[in-house]
Amino acid sequence: MLLEWKEIQLGDTDGLEQALQLYDEMFPLPVREPHEVFWNGLRYGAGQGQGSFRFLVACEGKQVNAFATGHYFQDMHAAFIVYIAVRPSVRHHGLGSQTLQRMEELLRGGAAAPLRAVILEAEKEELAHDEQERVDCMRRSCFFIRNGYRKYEGLEYVQPPLHAGEQPVPLQLFIKGPRQTSPDVRSYVQAMYREKYAAVNGIQSEVLERCLRQMGLESS
Repeated sequence: MLLEWKEIQLGDTDGLEQALQLYDEMFPLPVREPHEVFWNGLRYGAGQGQGSFRFLVACEGKQVNAFATGHYFQDMHAAFIVYIAVRPSVRHHGLGSQTLQRMEELLRGGAAAPLRAVILEAEKEELAHDEQERVDCMRRSCFFIRNGYRKYEGLEYVQPPLHAGEQPVPLQLFIKGPRQTSPDVRSYVQAMYREKYAAVNGIQSEVLERCLRQMGLESS
């Protein structure tokens, strides 16, 4: 499989639309973010500079086989990888790990200082709705651990609702990097809420503040 790796930039309409076709195929409607959120990320990244939003795709010819998106938080020297997805027909050949590693390299390359942490969100096995979902959660956890991430158990993390009228979603945080203190992780989560969920998703501040309070955090 001969792959071409490229980063989607603001204005690359064709590349983004091809990646979003895979996104729509891979993620069920209830957990999908509107396409506008990805455009917002590219606009935010272009405005902020310092590689604050990255969108990486792996293409075979004109077909997007994998993609990943991530945010770099300059003040924290930390990164948040939001999505990593591989087309089902080309899985089990190491492309998932390769995509994750390429995104980490991209985020490190745009950082003003060495990254202190890379953070991921994942569904919790104990909250799976059926056996297949539980197995999928377990596989994702094993994938992240195999790639050097550790579960962070020091915070009952919740993702803010992605759609109006929904409830916060309890998720598991995975972190790659040196052992993190509780204040460190709390600062990372505040940055995730501020620079991803507020600035890019446009979630109302009142909603985000309720979620932060639920975790015992304050908005920053």
